Amino acid sequence: MKFLNRFCIFSLFGFVAVRADEVTKWNIVTTNAAFAAGQSPPVQTRTYAIVHIAIHDALNAIDRRNSPYSLEMLAVSGASTTAAIAAAARDTLVALIPSQGESIEKTYSEALAEVSDGAARAGGVAIGRAAAALILSRRNGDGSNATVGWSPGFAPGQYRETPPANAPPILPHWGKVTPFALRNSWQFRVDPPPDLYSDTYADQLNEIKLIGGATSRLRNDEQSEIARHWYEASGQAWNRIARTVSEQRRLDLWDNGRMFALVNIALADGYIANFESKYMYNFWRPITAIRDGDIDGNWVLLETWSGTLSWSLQQFPSGLRGTRRSVRRRPR
Repeated sequence: MKFLNRFCIFSLFGFVAVRADEVTKWNIVTTNAAFAAGQSPPVQTRTYAIVHIAIHDALNAIDRRNSPYSLEMLAVSGASTTAAIAAAARDTLVALIPSQGESIEKTYSEALAEVSDGAARAGGVAIGRAAAALILSRRNGDGSNATVGWSPGFAPGQYRETPPANAPPILPHWGKVTPFALRNSWQFRVDPPPDLYSDTYADQLNEIKLIGGATSRLRNDEQSEIARHWYEASGQAWNRIARTVSEQRRLDLWDNGRMFALVNIALADGYIANFESKYMYNFWRPITAIRDGDIDGNWVLLETWSGTLSWSLQQFPSGLRGTRRSVRRRPR
């Protein structure tokens, strides 16, 4: 089956549901909970992946249409898919985002109330909880909670705190988190950034300086709109795209379970691999390169230049491009 083989741009704000089944409903619950808790984009993708692996495995324990990620056991006959999905999502979300427990529990109770058959409800809850417990156990100790020190660089090309926050880069340990599907985080390490004294580097930096500046007169409206679209976290954007694909293709529960698991495994591993390369090369951001342009010999110092957006994170390689490419690869 083809998944996400065309890039689409959708509304930037608001988590609007299209036709929802239990899988897409809990995807929206996950999106809202992660956003409300203030999870950073890489952490969000880990949350999405764990939730949807649990849902996928619970569904395929009821009816084995696809190979499970973790859970080999089968559900009792007649187990409710609604209860199984709700239990898998509820248990993973409460473990991963305890601050949102009240709203998650409310949604969970409402989902179980829809299942009138007590035996079917109990069977679904049991298999959903089993799927959640297993993936949570597998991810326990994956390095996502590690504490790693970081020191700024001062040589040309090395990352240091950047305006406006002037804060240390986020999640310096994320490149060492155990991937979900990759053999290791450096399996697809990108090539180094261009040499500071190369024509390639000079051309790229000049383009950013001229078009990417906050007050640029060369950037057209379409370019500005595209830039604003990518302000949003990758996990939120790509899960909304996946919900739209689900609606367009009228996917059933099992196809949705598989698609959302694959999309979010790709997103999570994309961020892990991306951060491994980011901290491997520790490359400075354009705002530093332009404002301190005198130290690498490329530019006259421009102390007041500001871009449209600057994160507290290394510029290279691009996290948005990395996650986009990981998702757009056709799952097999």
